[in-house]
Amino acid sequence: MKLLVPFDALVFQLKNTTVLMECLISETEDVILHSLKAFEENEPSMHVIEVDEGPDTEYYSYKQYASYSFEDVVDTYTVSLPSCFRRSSFLTIYSMLEFHLTNFCNKKWMQ
Repeated sequence: MKLLVPFDALVFQLKNTTVLMECLISETEDVILHSLKAFEENEPSMHVIEVDEGPDTEYYSYKQYASYSFEDVVDTYTVSLPSCFRRSSFLTIYSMLEFHLTNFCNKKWMQ
């Protein structure tokens, strides 16, 4: 015996998924804005490595990332990291949509 899912239930499930996707987008943007604001308030710190022979070496760090270039640290936290957050959210949304549309199409054709 086949258990057929009503068309309305499939549409309702897909609609709930789109609401969840919108929430994910909103939360991702909130995290990015909070991260950028925290970065502006606490800029990267400069560290000096003292060497007995030769010139001292400076590097900059913020949280776990360090570089010899201040601009590199800024670019990482203001461009690269937000891009990674958005890319990750996009892949999650795409996968969710693909999963639900595949189920929707498979169940629709079975009726």
